[in-house]
Amino acid sequence: PKDAFWRSEDLFELSRQGKRQLCPGHEIIAISHSWVTAGHPDPEGEQLQKLCRFIYAWTNTQPGLLMRRIAIFIDWCSLMQEPRSPTESILYDRALRQASLWYSHRQVRVWLFSTTPDSVTPYLRR
Repeated sequence: PKDAFWRSEDLFELSRQGKRQLCPGHEIIAISHSWVTAGHPDPEGEQLQKLCRFIYAWTNTQPGLLMRRIAIFIDWCSLMQEPRSPTESILYDRALRQASLWYSHRQVRVWLFSTTPDSVTPYLRR
């Protein structure tokens, strides 16, 4: 859905010093996780359900933070999956080359979703 996407101008503003900063009361979170199967990271949606419960609980502990002010990057959901058109493939390749920015930018919280089902290689051993 269109409202599932963030534009950078909705997340950032200029500070008094003229520097771009995250708007107050907003968070950007990048999720690092293990895939449950080779073809799909979470075919039954179990990890997503756990993540949603955690985000809801975490949001309630953050003063002034509303769930609608959280931008989340999850590679599978945020990058175009196959089948892709030639144009989508170009965009996918470009996004994949830049994906590390989500995990290294100082204004992005990185959450390691390290719990996995018993049948999956543990996160820290992948």
